[in-house]
Amino acid sequence: MKESNIGCIAIVHDILTTISDHEIHEALGEEFQFEQIMVIRFEIRLELGDTMGFGWQARKTKQFRYFRDKIEPELNNHPEAIITYFGLAPIPLAVHLGYMVSGLKAVRVFQKHHDKKHWKWMKKNTSVDIITSNVPRDYFKGKGDVVLTCSGTYPVHRETLEGIVNEPIIEPSIEVEKPERDVFLSEQSLKEYASEFRGVMDQIANSLPGIDLIHLFAGIPTGLAFLMGQEIQKNIHPDIALYEYNRESLPCYQQVFVLQSDPYIDRIVPEEEKNWISSFRDMLEAHLNEHVKSFVETIEDKKEDCWIDGLQLNKSSKELFYTSYWKNLAPINSTRLLKSSFSNKAFDDTESQFFVSDQWFISDALIHTLHTRIPNEKDLMAAFRLFWFHEVIHDKSHGLNSVNTSGIGRYPKILEEADYQADVYALLHEFEFITVRKRDVLEFFKQKVELAINTMWAFDDLNPSSRMQVRRIGRYLIWYFQLLCVSEYCVSLEDVLSILSEKPLIELRLVGVTSPDNERLELDLEGFKNEQLGIAVFYKNRFYSFGFGNGQLSLDKLMVGFRERKHELIVEVMRQLVHILIPIAR
Repeated sequence: MKESNIGCIAIVHDILTTISDHEIHEALGEEFQFEQIMVIRFEIRLELGDTMGFGWQARKTKQFRYFRDKIEPELNNHPEAIITYFGLAPIPLAVHLGYMVSGLKAVRVFQKHHDKKHWKWMKKNTSVDIITSNVPRDYFKGKGDVVLTCSGTYPVHRETLEGIVNEPIIEPSIEVEKPERDVFLSEQSLKEYASEFRGVMDQIANSLPGIDLIHLFAGIPTGLAFLMGQEIQKNIHPDIALYEYNRESLPCYQQVFVLQSDPYIDRIVPEEEKNWISSFRDMLEAHLNEHVKSFVETIEDKKEDCWIDGLQLNKSSKELFYTSYWKNLAPINSTRLLKSSFSNKAFDDTESQFFVSDQWFISDALIHTLHTRIPNEKDLMAAFRLFWFHEVIHDKSHGLNSVNTSGIGRYPKILEEADYQADVYALLHEFEFITVRKRDVLEFFKQKVELAINTMWAFDDLNPSSRMQVRRIGRYLIWYFQLLCVSEYCVSLEDVLSILSEKPLIELRLVGVTSPDNERLELDLEGFKNEQLGIAVFYKNRFYSFGFGNGQLSLDKLMVGFRERKHELIVEVMRQLVHILIPIAR
């Protein structure tokens, strides 16, 4: 085996602005020849300071994949090479990269001197006065959160953190005596601070074994952030929520991600399933072209002005959908479903777009994800039909498409209306697509609503978190409510359609927060006390509310159901709600 000529691997984390090869070689001095230095750069770029709407969790995932696919193999290929780090990156991403490299590998860190405009350290080691305070010493078994502030180049002012973390159990801090931009003049001074950080983390882990989360607020340079990331041990230290400072935000610090958890689970398709998926996709594409499009053409032949008139329902049932809320939806034959076609690749890294430019982006991973929740092949085919009917009416009538969906999660109530219309539209077209015997109508709608709920859960399974989007919780509450109404209070098709024609308004009383990437509004499924829980319903023109304390509803079980994705727990509590409301409303 030929001996490697690589003596130095320079990890250049220049996301905010470019770090030139000249700057790197100048910092390394004469220790390495030009050809001995392997420079690994990141492909991510953004303007300095422009982290608003940065898409933090997606960026974290991209950084993880880049490290796994590009950096880690080179570190393993050249085990004798000196590893160096040059960083101009957002602090959360620098911590994350250091965490992935881990403390098992020694890394020489370089930091740009702001006044002298170069990356060279002083030739002699220097130290800074580091002050730690409020570090836990006594053993405490209780649960709660910790707020940890780290000041170096800039101070972290306590008043800027007010309202971010609800009643932390302790607030330790690490700071230098005089924070300033170039307070760290040698690599040794950075390592001393990182070592102090490790000591505080160890003390928190040893003294407070029951804590849920450490919230880290840092005013530090990029190189130090990388070193601190190396000091965090997955199996020893609690989960750490990282924050980014932006003075234009309110509050100034915004949580971007939890370091130890994956923001998006890689959708790894098992090898043994790939042949089946390929075959199923061929069947799915043929089903779209041969059966679904033929179905749409039969509706087109009827040439009805209102979409509901194209369906085989009796007059009284159709009249339920002649209201302005429903009748202005487009007939399905006027949507882009007829001219749509397949693409077998995901449109983007996180598969957030599925219907773009008349193409369905249905990847192996998407099929695998849905198949995990919906193992029956016939049901899976039906789930995709519902999905197609839903998406095309979003596109045609609601104007929701790939051009305008970025950030739309910040308008949950609007999306709740659009989603409900699209869901009911899809269910009724599925009812028209399938020939259903009269005696099977109730079972049909029960099964299809459960299928729609399972489809929704399949997507949420990929992103386990203590938070969930407001719009998604609302959508679940609505459809669990409707499922129980159909299952336990309907005796005819007319009863079902009457239920579906009126969307219930249901809301949980929880703390709403903006997602780390500012794209969505979310609810915190953990940061609450049971006595704070409540649920309100506006149904049949009446307002009803229920708190945890009155004992009518097991709202604590409902929260566990959402947090742990437990279908039966949610059904149990929503059944309690339906059994209370329906007799009153009637």
